[in-house]
Amino acid sequence: MDTQFWDTSPALGANDTWTLHGLWPDYCKGGFDAYCDETRNLSPHEIARIVARASEQDATGTHPGMMDFMNDHWLSYDSQNAHLWAHEWNKHGTCISTLAPSCYERDSRLRSENSSYVAETSGANISKLSNDADILDYFTHAILLFTTRPTFEFFAAHDIVPSYDRTYTLDQLQSAINDSPHGFEATIKCRNHNELSEIWYHFNVRGSLRSAMEMWGNKLWDSWVPTHHDGQRSNCPSAGIKYLPKEQTKPPGTTTTITRTQTHTATATATQTKSPNKMPFTGKGRLMIKIVSEENPASSNELSQEDTTKTEYNNALGTQPIPQEYTGCLIRKGTWYMARSMTSCATFTAHDDVTSILESDTGMKYHLFTLESHLAPCSFVPEKNEEDEPKTASENLFGIQQSDSAVPLRPSYFACDRDMPFQSILSNNASVDQQHVEFAKRLAVGSKHQSTFYAKQIPEAWKQERLYTDNNGGEREVQIEIYWETF
Repeated sequence: MDTQFWDTSPALGANDTWTLHGLWPDYCKGGFDAYCDETRNLSPHEIARIVARASEQDATGTHPGMMDFMNDHWLSYDSQNAHLWAHEWNKHGTCISTLAPSCYERDSRLRSENSSYVAETSGANISKLSNDADILDYFTHAILLFTTRPTFEFFAAHDIVPSYDRTYTLDQLQSAINDSPHGFEATIKCRNHNELSEIWYHFNVRGSLRSAMEMWGNKLWDSWVPTHHDGQRSNCPSAGIKYLPKEQTKPPGTTTTITRTQTHTATATATQTKSPNKMPFTGKGRLMIKIVSEENPASSNELSQEDTTKTEYNNALGTQPIPQEYTGCLIRKGTWYMARSMTSCATFTAHDDVTSILESDTGMKYHLFTLESHLAPCSFVPEKNEEDEPKTASENLFGIQQSDSAVPLRPSYFACDRDMPFQSILSNNASVDQQHVEFAKRLAVGSKHQSTFYAKQIPEAWKQERLYTDNNGGEREVQIEIYWETF
């Protein structure tokens, strides 16, 4: 699927173009694998370095102008575009079977054995190991396919244009796509029930995708055959769909006025005359621990003595104490530590996921984000016993596994590690109104949106405890909740 965004708040990209979301290998009946090869996962910094090197205008650059195009059209909410690029590669690109390293190795071997062999691969002229051909092939196909699907123009040809006053029916939108060169209905997505926000174009793939290097700067080859959607139906209402403008200011009479300035790197600033509270789990913050219940009440007296010690300690050093409602915090490895002051708690950074809001069957909205400590990505890691089978591709991800669905895996523990991929995590409520802000600060994971976690015991002084998603048959006696405190 070629997937595109129409983002109005904040406004991303030019006013007359949609932006690129990603390129997803789906099953024919819907659903998809994700994070299929964790050994090939890359950080945003590594992805940006690869694209920048390929974008050089001199003889060393294989994809001149790629970085500029991606910074103009493949944009992230938080202006950290490489975070989105890495997310799409790690989650979807590693699941495209014909871009597997073994395919490039086979092509290289056949070329060395037969000088007349012509490979369907960019590796024909460029070494996979030194030039990251699989990553660049993925980005090339995503970009060139995006350029063949100018959604804004498809709609405008049917007098469907952004407006604060007009609304459209789902049939009108689908007719415009049907009449376009795509020729088939797409999956059209709305946020806030009726605000047009995303479109998914579906294709069958003909042959290998290891041909993209030679395609850069040329027309897309005939690898992509448009087709019907794979069962992923639109979530928009049948009528009353809003196609809101990306203009710099909203018309008079609205409660919020937003002014934005953008550069070619998609850096945006916004000033609001009236705005809601900041969304929990964005930016920098600390992860604080609240004890919900414990089986050993004797530890309460120990905590009272510890509270007194912490107060004396902070008064002596002039540091900020841990707030009374919390019992310690998480440190950079993701473990629970009985910190004496806030300065001992790790600073974490939360980024909006590309699908930032998930709505459950009951109407509850959940905020999706990825999380990292100062040194490493963080997530819930499935426990693995020595007798376990190797993890399947879908088990590499705890959290978002199927389209718009959070899927829990085996019991897991929280950790931050350099070798982990960036993975989706849920906060317990996406509401940001004042009545729900405390509830919204709770961390939740999995399809049941679990917000209670477990530890074997309250950590003793200077020791750490790991946090789990299950109590292991009662062995982990301490129940806790994790709260976000903006830094």
